[in-house]
Amino acid sequence: DSMTKIQQWLKTCSEEHEQCLISPESRLPRRVLEISNRRAKLIVSNGKVAPYVSLSHCWGPKPIIKLLASNMKELQENIPWNKLSKTFQDAITVAWKLGFRYIWIDALCILQDSFEDWEYHASKLAQVFADSQLTISASRSADGSGGCFSSRAQEPWTLLSSGRQVSKLTLWLPYTQEGRDREGCPKEPLLKRAWVFQEQILSARNIHFASGELYFECKSFVACECSGWTARSLSHQWETRWRKSHAVLQGQHTAEFEAYRALIETYSCLEITNPHDRLPALSGITSGRKDIYLAGLWKSILLESLHWYPLSRSHSARGHVMAYRPDGYRAPTWSWASIESPIRFEETNFHWSNFTTTPVARILDAHTVPEGLDPRGRVKDGVLKIQ
Repeated sequence: DSMTKIQQWLKTCSEEHEQCLISPESRLPRRVLEISNRRAKLIVSNGKVAPYVSLSHCWGPKPIIKLLASNMKELQENIPWNKLSKTFQDAITVAWKLGFRYIWIDALCILQDSFEDWEYHASKLAQVFADSQLTISASRSADGSGGCFSSRAQEPWTLLSSGRQVSKLTLWLPYTQEGRDREGCPKEPLLKRAWVFQEQILSARNIHFASGELYFECKSFVACECSGWTARSLSHQWETRWRKSHAVLQGQHTAEFEAYRALIETYSCLEITNPHDRLPALSGITSGRKDIYLAGLWKSILLESLHWYPLSRSHSARGHVMAYRPDGYRAPTWSWASIESPIRFEETNFHWSNFTTTPVARILDAHTVPEGLDPRGRVKDGVLKIQ
């Protein structure tokens, strides 16, 4: 049973993993949904302290119910169950069965017709997902109609050699199947989205409703139904690499540029609906580092970070379209964020190398001007002077 398995994983994590401790006394986000069995309503938390879960999902092209100034009062009284998307219904059901009374869903907790409200909450996403007891990821669903749950594969399949211990062969699908592969589940629709990148890294615990099985992650371990627990220190899966790179950037480390490069090269390949969200969708990851942030670059490693170049989109999942500059200003031209394209960096590091390196340039001045309140969000100007 899926719920029993999730409860077991949560119990093991909360009782045995010291790195994964999350205070149940965390403040709720400004708005959350108060839930019960097949019921939900929007509330303003007013600083209330309580455990909650969050939802990570694909919006997709199909219309879904969302919070607007015109329907806020109605949603605070009651959200009709039949107006919720299948994904929202499933997430609320999972949260309720796990014993939670509150869930945060972006579409229903952020005013979608207020840029000021959107900007405020975009700058708070790091805290929202870090304080959440669990992130429910509807990984297999490309839109709200897909829901969380999926049926087990019934078609014939062949077990390929993996070098990995498998405890439940009936759950282990071929690596070539869409969805799960030998690095976890990065092929799932949700994990191709730029906004989801920071949600996955910042969440202390994450349950993926993936194609054919459940996949659990926390700061210490990863687990799936097919083969049990794997320690993060032994894991080479996609999400472990992201977490490790993010952790390096939170402190002073000789591998800072390598970590930065790994994150940006991955992130720039991900899909985004509004090109001008490219910097805001990265804001949560960048908020913990003590450095000067410059439209997607860090001042302490700026010189080597300028050695970037765009690829044709044929190198990513986004199709055969050349790199382009979005309509309207997005970032200064010396920032990778000025180009909508997968990005690569030259293998250049002036602080850690097997070879002696002597920089032939130095930064005289570098600064950017935020467009709004979030210093790591959209920008409207930038200056770089090099000697």
